[in-house]
Amino acid sequence: MSRDARQFRSLVFAVFDALQLDPQTMPLGPVHPYVAPVYPPMGRDALQKFLPDPDNERFLSDHAQGRRAFIYLKPPEKASRSLPVLNLNCDFSGSLPNVGLRLAFFLLDDDKRPVSIGFRFETPHGVDGEEGLHDYYHAQPINSFFKDSDNLLNCPPWLPCKLPAFPLQAQTPVELLSCLLLSIYGRDGIRRVMEAGRDDRVLQDSLGKFMTSMEDSRRARMRQAAAGSGAPSGKKGRRGK
Repeated sequence: MSRDARQFRSLVFAVFDALQLDPQTMPLGPVHPYVAPVYPPMGRDALQKFLPDPDNERFLSDHAQGRRAFIYLKPPEKASRSLPVLNLNCDFSGSLPNVGLRLAFFLLDDDKRPVSIGFRFETPHGVDGEEGLHDYYHAQPINSFFKDSDNLLNCPPWLPCKLPAFPLQAQTPVELLSCLLLSIYGRDGIRRVMEAGRDDRVLQDSLGKFMTSMEDSRRARMRQAAAGSGAPSGKKGRRGK
């Protein structure tokens, strides 16, 4: 198994252990009865068939099976009434990894109607690194989990699903999933995943590098802000409203 595949497999299991919404230990939100019949959640054992196999060097996840691979995540603190649902598809059979992560948020609107919006996080498109429109790690809006499936529950049908594609600070599938987690839970979410995978040194190293990169970017912004305001770099400048 390649290093990318092994790290990605380990990270997904750590995410499941740290951030999966477990109905046995956590109360389910009001939108759950609308979502579960359409996108049934899977358990940890079932998750293995959708991830790189240690006994299969060139792994390609089963697309048909992947259409049922849904992980229910814990609601983030600032959207506590939502239900984040993650679908994943990965192909490590080629010279470059091809990973697609689809994330949908479900909740009830003011009229108690289930509504949703989604995003996909993807590795670069193109053949063997050739130039293309989306030849970089990116995220885009979606209104369905799959091209030939029904729209997400009451998701706006006019939602643009091809553009824009937002560039991500990622260079590997592990960093791609880390960007997704960061966008939902912030740095604390990454720390929780690192704690769940604390016995995996390779995973700790890759997530540690990702966190260091984010911290370096934050410090660079602080230095830039301090230089612009004339304040010492250790002091906070004025923040915009």
